[in-house]
Order: sequence, then C-alpha cells, then structure tokens
Amino acid sequence: MNSKTASQPLAMGQTSTSSNVSGFSVGGLFRRPEAGAFLGLFGVFAFFLVFGSIDFLKPAGAASWLNVAANLGIVAFPIGLLMIAGELDISIGSMIPAGSMTVAIISGYYELPIWLGIAASLALGVFVGLVNGILVVRTNVPSLIVTLGTLFAVAGLVLGLSVLLTGTTSVALKAPALAKFLFGQFVANTFQVIIFWWLALTALYVYVVHYSPWGNWIFAMGGDKISARNAGIPTARLTIALFVLSSTSAAFVGMCQAILFNSAQVSAGMSFIFNSIISVVVGGVLLTGGFGSIIGIFFGTITFAVVNQGIYFTSFDRNWSSLIIGVMLLLAVLMNNTFRSMALSYSPKKK
Repeated sequence: MNSKTASQPLAMGQTSTSSNVSGFSVGGLFRRPEAGAFLGLFGVFAFFLVFGSIDFLKPAGAASWLNVAANLGIVAFPIGLLMIAGELDISIGSMIPAGSMTVAIISGYYELPIWLGIAASLALGVFVGLVNGILVVRTNVPSLIVTLGTLFAVAGLVLGLSVLLTGTTSVALKAPALAKFLFGQFVANTFQVIIFWWLALTALYVYVVHYSPWGNWIFAMGGDKISARNAGIPTARLTIALFVLSSTSAAFVGMCQAILFNSAQVSAGMSFIFNSIISVVVGGVLLTGGFGSIIGIFFGTITFAVVNQGIYFTSFDRNWSSLIIGVMLLLAVLMNNTFRSMALSYSPKKK
C-alpha cells in the first residue's frame, strides 16, 4: 500500500483501534454503526418474549431462526460490503439455485464424486462474479442493471440445462458422510451445520473489514470512488473481487442446501434478494454507500430471521404476519437512521 493510501483518514463506519485505547465512551458506543441494529434486535426479542412464549428461546425454537439467519447471513455479508462500496448484486437470487442444481446434477444425476460437484458449484459462482464485476468496471453500467441481466440469464440457463440434461427441474442428491458432516447435516437434530460456517465467516469478515487495509479501501470506495482511485486504491480489482465473493457465497449456500435436503430445485433462491438487502439495511448499512459494519449486518440478519420466524410462536392470526413483519422491520430501520444521524453529527470533545 502506498503512502497516499496509508495517509487517508478512516472512512465513515470504519473503526479505529487506536481511538479505543484513549478511553471508553458510552456516547461513542451508541454512535457506532451497529448500535441501532443491536437495540433493534433487543426490541424484537423483547416483543416475541412478551407476546410469544419461552419456546422461542428453547433449542427447537432458536434453531428455527438461527437456521434462517445462517443461510441468509452468508449471502448478506458480501451484499453488505458491495453496498458499502456503492454497488449492488441481485444476481444472488439465481446463483443459489444455480449452485444447488450444479452439485445435484453432477454428483446426483451423473453420480460423479461429490467433491467435483462442490468444486463446479463454487467455480460457477466465481465465473458469474467475474462477469458481473468486469461488466460493471468496464462498461460503467450501474451494477443494479448488470446484475439484473445476469439474474435472468443465469435463471434461464439453469432451467434450460436442467431440463435438457435431466428432463426435470428437481434433482435428487445423496452425498457421502464427510460431505454431509461438513456442509449438510443437522446438529442435535435441529441446528444446521451451516450455522458454524456463518459464525466462522463472521469472525473472518470482522477482521478483514475492520482490522485490515482492505476494509478501509471498501469504505473509501463507498465515500468517493474517484478519490479512492486517485489515492492509489485498486478500485477496479476490489470491485470485481466483491462481486466474485457475492456470487460464490450464494453458490455455497445453494450447494449446502442441496446436500442438506438431498435434492435441488431451479425455483429456490429469489427470496434471498430482498431478504438480504433488508437484513443489511436493518444492520445499519447506507443504501448510498460508505457506512456500515459487519457486526451490524450480523445483528440485522438475526433481527430479520427472528421477525420472520417469531410470528409462529405467538397467538397472532397468521393472516396479519406480513403486516407485523413489515412494521417491526420499519421500526428497526428508523432506529438505525436515528443512530446513524447521531454518528454523522458526532464530534469528540477536544481535550
């Protein structure tokens, strides 16, 4: 990293380890990007504990929202990073069934080794991410339009090839024991093993985004991409890398689902588009870029999963579930906006 890049100030939403050394500040804590997301999560938990039952926190109940959060969270992290960098990827809605069908067709229908199917599934994610990233960088077409095109292109390709190769849109898959153990088993008969992948990736993302130069680069891109490029940040390569990360993460989730449920379908995955964006926004990430945190996205994902599943632990009429989910998510976002405004207007007292 050159001297220009090193001398750049931390972008909005990035944390500074040196500032934590000088002392603890409650005001500073509540002005962090994840503060609103944490309080929103706390409020959602309180709501369902009051209007629901304690079963909500028992292993079976916790598994219902943790499983949703884990699958969604692995996709939400790279989507959040893209949004922080000022981009967006909606092709994940097709990449999840694409990753699922790839491993199912190769290792289920054609009975080739499961590791070949897994490698092909992830390689497809890398390829589609490269296509998205290169098109965005080379053409300057908004990433929303580019990924909208690949969303439909990949969906059509998966559907067409599935029918052509197998004659059906649903393919069975029986994975060997090791693959099931790593990617597709239920721990204690309730918790999906992907939860551990999600937690491990959370720790990795926290380090990369908040304690390494790459994190500063991502935030700088979201603040002003031209200035970031002029400062020596490899904006083009970083943009492509983020799109590759997004598509590959979606393919990974699809592959895990196929191994877990012993089958794959071409129709699954579209709900992840809006659910991941909602989770990221609830987690405190600005749609305009340059602000957010990994911990905030982590809390936002759990918040969405709890709201989505918690309604089944209450006595409310299920016909009102969409209204309750919408209102609670809106309140969480409004809370995030309040804390974000506090963060943007905050200036530490001079000593």
